[in-house]
Amino acid sequence: MFFLCEVCNVPKNIITDIFKIKDKVNPAEYLFRMIGSHNLREFFTYWAACNTDDFSYLSNAQKKFIDMQRWNSKKSVLNQLAFSWSSRNLKRRNSNENIIFHPTEELVPRGWSYNVLELKNDYGGKGKYEFKLEGDAFGSEGAPSYFSGRVLIKKNWSAHRERRGVTEHIPFIMSGGIEGRASIIADRGDLIYVIITSVPEYFTSNQTYNYRLTFSKKEI
Repeated sequence: MFFLCEVCNVPKNIITDIFKIKDKVNPAEYLFRMIGSHNLREFFTYWAACNTDDFSYLSNAQKKFIDMQRWNSKKSVLNQLAFSWSSRNLKRRNSNENIIFHPTEELVPRGWSYNVLELKNDYGGKGKYEFKLEGDAFGSEGAPSYFSGRVLIKKNWSAHRERRGVTEHIPFIMSGGIEGRASIIADRGDLIYVIITSVPEYFTSNQTYNYRLTFSKKEI
């Protein structure tokens, strides 16, 4: 709720008014109706990308507190990447080879959750990356699917901290909530994250929503 109000400028009364409703209501569905389907989907995907970018919406003091909580916790916190890849894996230095990713069964996203894929542009030179997202039309129990995506580029990430660049956000251009495309230019040393979010108009059950992501790199 902090992110919605402080970063996305959603009026706080929209959040608090849910407690005034006498009839039982699903909180996620309530926000979907009040904020708007397009807005909430975009906000959720942006939030997922900011989480991936070391919780960029938090202050240094807030991040320090989180680190302390993790340190003091007896349970280890594991935010597993769905996929990790290096440009060293390309068969040819200048390659249009398509790499196809399917999430494993245990990592197929449920409704209003997301996957993070990590791509290291650590071999070869500057390159153009193209991404194509193809989602299943329906979830595992028949609900209509809806996806969104965003590419996060951490510039010059292999350099010492003081010489690292800014982080860039590139949204996928979606078609019908099922297919989407994005393209970026990455320099050697850049770290790329692809965030795929599952944001259906369905707010109950634990059904999953599968997809396929195809990407390629062409040196320029």
